[in-house]
Amino acid sequence: VYDIFTTADMVSATSGGTFSGNVTFSGNVSGLDVNGTEIILDADGDTSITADTDDEIHVKIGGADDFKFKANTLEVQTGSNIDMNGTELILDADADSSITADTDDQIDIKVGGTDTVVITADAMELKGPHPSFSLTDSDDNNYGGLFYNNGSITLAADHGATGATGAISFQIDGSTKMAIDASGHVTMPSQSAFMAYLSSSTFNLANGSAQTLSFQTE
Repeated sequence: VYDIFTTADMVSATSGGTFSGNVTFSGNVSGLDVNGTEIILDADGDTSITADTDDEIHVKIGGADDFKFKANTLEVQTGSNIDMNGTELILDADADSSITADTDDQIDIKVGGTDTVVITADAMELKGPHPSFSLTDSDDNNYGGLFYNNGSITLAADHGATGATGAISFQIDGSTKMAIDASGHVTMPSQSAFMAYLSSSTFNLANGSAQTLSFQTE
């Protein structure tokens, strides 16, 4: 049985044409140029790929652009998201630094193959052989932080001794309640204190018996 083709079934290689029915390719297709027009992907015509904006590829799903590809950039449009579904997002070239959430309601940040930061609701854990949290003042080229090692915790200011002065200040409600300066002096401005002294001298206190001293001034 042979199909019979007429001239009406032919499409000119130079002028092109329109197919009114389905077209099936049994081999490879090369040199396909859609010239910015839309490639419809689903039955109702609302999911497609198009490049009608120069140097951009738009992915439309359900009638709305969800993703845009630009040179070296993937844009997720408003109302869309990328759902990793608990799989690992690799960040570096040798695949040992990543972000994952394979445990429900927990985010693990892995650096060098080891979970270094673990984030859960209202909590963040910094892990490692000697975990530290550093704060660097790039303007003055010095740093301080919180350092933990084998049961000992260190709160440090000007840790490298590169700053002009070092001090640790403890504040509550915006005011300093305790301060430690670079010499180790501790001051507590709000600490309750009093001074009382005699208004006159007292002599000849008896030895071996209780004495009462009256302070006239406070």
